[in-house]
Amino acid sequence: MTLLYIDTNIFINAIRDENNRKGEDMSMPAIKMFADAASCKYHLLVSDWAMEELFKIVSKEESLMIFKVIEKKVIRVGYNDCDVAAAKQKSHIHFEDALHIIIAEKSKSDAIITRNDKDFIKIGTYLPVKKPEQL
Repeated sequence: MTLLYIDTNIFINAIRDENNRKGEDMSMPAIKMFADAASCKYHLLVSDWAMEELFKIVSKEESLMIFKVIEKKVIRVGYNDCDVAAAKQKSHIHFEDALHIIIAEKSKSDAIITRNDKDFIKIGTYLPVKKPEQL
């Protein structure tokens, strides 16, 4: 089974029916990816870090529907002080993204799913970095 590490912004896209600056729909590809996971196409790695970031922006109540759909396909992953130190060493400027990379690599993810692919690639990872519509 393919393991996908999900960045915080993908949850936000699915919950908040968002378009990008070009007017392109960002929510439907995210929702489709979650539906594919619910249909056993993927398992989703969701970190405590992603949840901390998400709940600063979106309430737990708002996110409940997404988590109900994918709950059986989610593998929760934690992080520790060593991961935080490694992320700070990897990138001071993009510490938050670097921590996602550290957690995804440590969790043996097959890919990182994010809208912020340019920063993830710039920081550096051996994992493929994709947007939901690229799956």
